Amino acid sequence: MVLCESRKGNYRKAWVYTSMSFRLAMQLGYHRIDGDHGDVMTTTDAASACMYETKRRTFWMSYLLDRYTCIVNGHPMGIDDVDIRLRLPVSEEDWSKVYSPSSRPEVFRVLYNGSGGGGSSSRNGYSSEN
Repeated sequence: MVLCESRKGNYRKAWVYTSMSFRLAMQLGYHRIDGDHGDVMTTTDAASACMYETKRRTFWMSYLLDRYTCIVNGHPMGIDDVDIRLRLPVSEEDWSKVYSPSSRPEVFRVLYNGSGGGGSSSRNGYSSEN
């Protein structure tokens, strides 16, 4: 919604949508996942690692959109950088090595393959036979 409204030139609407998503990410605590003392949230469980990485990516995308829309509209930023206790996401290259479709936990394999019924579904969940 943010990108669509920005592209149409509706920067105030884009700012409202960004503010809602950014505030939600902060309310869920995504900006503090890695701790107050620089401790990194670590886990050996693949599903948990995927969850934490997804939260990091969600927060940082919201952060970037907040910065963009606030600058365009002349509004104050949604959060002060010193309040963020979160590392940057891993690189796409590293992420794809560790979480290739064959090594993803079953829940992510089902989401990646669509319905999980095997081969006939595409990534978006629609049948590839249509």
